[in-house]
Amino acid sequence: VSRSPDDSVGIASLSKIMVGFVALKYIALNEMIETQKGEPYRFSDLLAAMMISSSNDAAESVAEEVGERLGGRTQNEKLQLFIQLMNQEAEALGMRGTYFTNPTGLDVRPGVPGNRSTARDLMRLISSTRAVPILWDLSRQDVYTVRSTTGHMYELINTNTLSSHISQFIGGKTGSTPGSGESLV
Repeated sequence: VSRSPDDSVGIASLSKIMVGFVALKYIALNEMIETQKGEPYRFSDLLAAMMISSSNDAAESVAEEVGERLGGRTQNEKLQLFIQLMNQEAEALGMRGTYFTNPTGLDVRPGVPGNRSTARDLMRLISSTRAVPILWDLSRQDVYTVRSTTGHMYELINTNTLSSHISQFIGGKTGSTPGSGESLV
């Protein structure tokens, strides 16, 4: 943080921290959400998929659910309403070097990051999300099994290979795209 704390860089899937933080204000953990593939899951399992295996499908499904609750009708309207919430939350937290264009962290086009932030801003986000321990509790899981209401089971493997090797690990999140490079908090 101390070397270039205010340089705005691509953050890839670190974006999913903000997705979870915002969505928790609108959705209860035990509520069911239908994914883009048509399978219903508990919101808590979709949070796990975002924080453990960095699932883009889970992030988009959660974003669409909140966007629909805010009045969005089409997929694009729902996503845009949620992205607006992400940017409003960043502004409220004083994250001046942060901007979101999607809930996944994927590049907007080859080699161009979709979401940007600074080390200082990410520290603000992490500090704020410490009051929501489920995000970090989930991120510590090496393996986690989710089950849809239709009975499909999926084993999530943590993308953060360091999680089981650090004593008293609080939590973390990884991200990687060609435009953002490798990210870790």
